Order: sequence, then structure tokens, then C-alpha cells
Amino acid sequence: MAAVPNINPTQNIVLPEHFKVFEKGTTFKCEEDEVKQRIISILGPYGVKKLSLGSGARSNPIESTKQKFPHKRWVWFCGSCEKKAREMDDSKRGCCGLKIRFLLQDKREDQQPYLEVMEFNLPLTSNHLLVTKEARQVSESKVIKSQAELSPRKVRLLENMGKSRSSAELARNLLFDQHGVTLSKNLLFRVMQRGRDSAWGGNETESLTIFHSEGMKLREQCTKYGVCGKFDTKTHNTTGKLLGWYAQHPLEVLNARTYANDAVFVDTTHNATSYSYKTGPPAVIDCFGHTAPCGMFQVPEEEIDSVSELMRLLELDVIGATCCTDGGPAWPEIARMFRQPHIEDTWHNCENGDKKAASLSSKEEKKKFRQLKNKVLYQVLDQKELSDAFSEMRLLAVSANDSGELGRWIDRMETGQTLRTATHATKFFSCSAKGALSRCEQMMSKLKNSGTSKREMKHWTLGELQNRHFTKVCNYETEVTGEIEDAITVKRDLSRYVLDWESVER
Repeated sequence: MAAVPNINPTQNIVLPEHFKVFEKGTTFKCEEDEVKQRIISILGPYGVKKLSLGSGARSNPIESTKQKFPHKRWVWFCGSCEKKAREMDDSKRGCCGLKIRFLLQDKREDQQPYLEVMEFNLPLTSNHLLVTKEARQVSESKVIKSQAELSPRKVRLLENMGKSRSSAELARNLLFDQHGVTLSKNLLFRVMQRGRDSAWGGNETESLTIFHSEGMKLREQCTKYGVCGKFDTKTHNTTGKLLGWYAQHPLEVLNARTYANDAVFVDTTHNATSYSYKTGPPAVIDCFGHTAPCGMFQVPEEEIDSVSELMRLLELDVIGATCCTDGGPAWPEIARMFRQPHIEDTWHNCENGDKKAASLSSKEEKKKFRQLKNKVLYQVLDQKELSDAFSEMRLLAVSANDSGELGRWIDRMETGQTLRTATHATKFFSCSAKGALSRCEQMMSKLKNSGTSKREMKHWTLGELQNRHFTKVCNYETEVTGEIEDAITVKRDLSRYVLDWESVER
């Protein structure tokens, strides 16, 4: 950059700090076009509305990188100034003087190609710096309102964040942190909404078409697992209204056929999509001790006929297997139909017990009740210990100011102890030393992303729920594959889970 004598009237002009992102030695791993757009977004308020390619540019001959980086080396000049201003000497007030020279660094095989700034020249005498204070402030905090100012990479990022229903605030912060740009609320909404509509459909007809199309792909023969997945819908004979559906990935088919003869876990929930259906992601326990997915279904209500039909279609109706549920009223009869022992998921009973215990008068009583509750639900006791624990809980319940709700909860746990306590529930399992515990809730928690997605899910389309389900299956597949590879590496015939369980049994 040319030096400016003290007598020059521009001596008090200082280059803005945010110009340093283009100083010599700065590197960029993004596309060439994105770098160009970023330069214009910062220099635009100073009058640089476009950049022109200088002479002597050399194109990139490498096919694998030329689309992202069209040039090997090149220079950008200001495309907004007249030729006279561009050709003026840098020492003269009112010149243009803008020059940015780049080089593509792609020599090292162990490093991704990147762009490096070899020269950034904007003399203090440039007419672009003889602008108002307001223009400088606009450059430093420019709000982009037009998609034309965004590179294709940023547009794709916003569309993908829209597809996943990320918040506009998260998208805005991410763009500012990574790229130093701020987008208007309207632009964010438009681009992210387009990403959602493209992925899941802009209306109900489109979304149902996408959902059905993706589901039908499951029916195709899977070359990896050697079986077909399952997918079907049930509609009203007259109105055509969707009454329910189920889906099973090929891996889930194998999980059901391999592990459902021991135990099946089912928890259902409302508000998993914008449709008022109850959603169930049934699961089994695999040889690694994981709560393994084995399908997904939705029904208008959790009633005996519709749910039992879906369990048969998912091959989860194995005689003698233990049926573990969240305690819904239809499940005892469904388990009886399948000739399966029925037990309840401990997590739900534990949570309900905590709610009822809120009526106890002191912190000490609440703490004591919690200890007893966990003892009867989660520990394997002899029958006398179990009975004594329930008796202590009843003594505490006398002081509760809840019109008998806590007492009724204790009655339900004690009279149904063969369904609800670890002392009895563990007798039904050949692959779990802890019985039912929270297996049902584990699969539901994964679906809801540990609860963080629960509020968003009520706005989901069926395709979004379907995609979420497939993502969970893929995550499970990755996790189990890693454990199998580890077992092969150390020449272990059984998983750590089975070995640990056998150690407990001995």
C-alpha cells in the first residue's frame, strides 16, 4: 500500500478494522464465488458494487477442483469506478486503487485446497475511503436483504437448516460467526422455508406424496441385509383419510426376527407430527445390550384391534416374549392375545411417583419417599424387603395433602408389583439383568432427541417423522458396526454386555 505524506488531506483516514479479513496471507477454504460475494458485501457501502477480473488470470486445469476454484491465480479490480479513476496513481487523491490478488494453494496432497490473499491494496487516497461516516457503519454492520448477495454455499446451508427446522436465530448467528455476515429476518425466513418445502412439501398433498414415495422404497430388496423392509398405509374406504401406517427398515426386520422372541418394548406418544395420531417406535434388546429399533407406527388411538394388527405386521407378536409397555390400557389385553407376560416400563411409574410425592409436607419426607420408591422399582429384593418398603411408603403417605393420590399410587405399585418392580420384572428376561427399567422410554427419548425436539415435532409432516426414524436406525447401525469391529479386532466371541451380565449372574 502506498505511503501518504503528512501534508496529504487524507492523513487522518484509517483503514477500517473489518478490512483485515482480506489482508495479505489470509486464507479461504470456501468457493471462489463466495469470497467474491463476501468482498462486495463489505466494500459495497464504499462504492465497490462489483469486481472485474484483471488481465493475466490463469485458469485451474485440475478437474476435481476447477468447479469450486475456476482460477489458479487472478486479480480483482473495482468494476464500479471509471477507467480514469482506476488508472490514476495511488498517491493522487480520488484514485480508485483497489486491487486484490489471489493464489490457489493446492500442492500438498495431505491438505485441502484453499485460496490465499497475495495482495490487498486500497490506498488511503482512494475515493472509496472518502465516504461518509454513515457508509462506514453500514459496511461494518451490513444487513443482507437480497439472496443475490449470498453465495450458493450459504444458500444451501440455510436451506438445509430450514429442512431440519433450525431456528432463524441459530441460522443468523451461525452465518455471522462463520462468515461475518448478517441476514435480514425476511431473507432468512424465505430461504429456510424454501428448504423445508423442497424437502417435505409445500402443502399437504406434496408432503403426503413425499412420505409415501420414501416409504415405498423400503419394500425394495436390500442388497446389504438380504431382506425387504416394510411399509404400508391404511385409509378410510370412503373419504380416503389416512387412518394409520407402519414402516420397518430392513435392519429392523432382522432385529425383530432375531430378538423379539425375548422381549418387545413399546411406548407411544401424542404430538409427534401435525397429525393427531399416537406414535409408537417399538424396540428390542440386541446382543450388545442396546435398545434396538424394530419399526415405527402411527394410529389414531391406542386401541386393541389396530395396535395388535400392527404388532403382527411388524413380527412382534412372538408367543412367550415379554411385552413391556408404558402402561397404556390396551396393552394388557394385547399381551394376553399374544400369550405374552406383560410388565410396565419403570421410568413412567417413577416419574408419576415423583409427581404424587410433591404433596408431602417436608423435604425430609420427600427425600425418604424418593429413596423408597427407587428401591422398590429398581432394586431386586426378597419379598419381605419389598413388602417392608411399601409399608414405609404408606406411613409417609399419611401426611400427604393430596386427597389420597399418593396412597393410590402406592396401592397400584404394590398390587401390580409383578408388572412394575424389578424384584419380579427381572424374572422375565434372559438378556437384561435390570428388567424393564426404562427401555421403552429410551427409544422414545431418541426419537424426541432427549426431549429437545418435542415442541417442534407437533409441526412435523409425516415425512419428517419418517426421516427422523430412519436417522435413528442409521445411528444405531453405525454404533453396532463399531462394536462388532471392536469384537473382531480383539477376537472376542461375546459382547461386553453379555459378558458383564454373565458376571452379574454368577
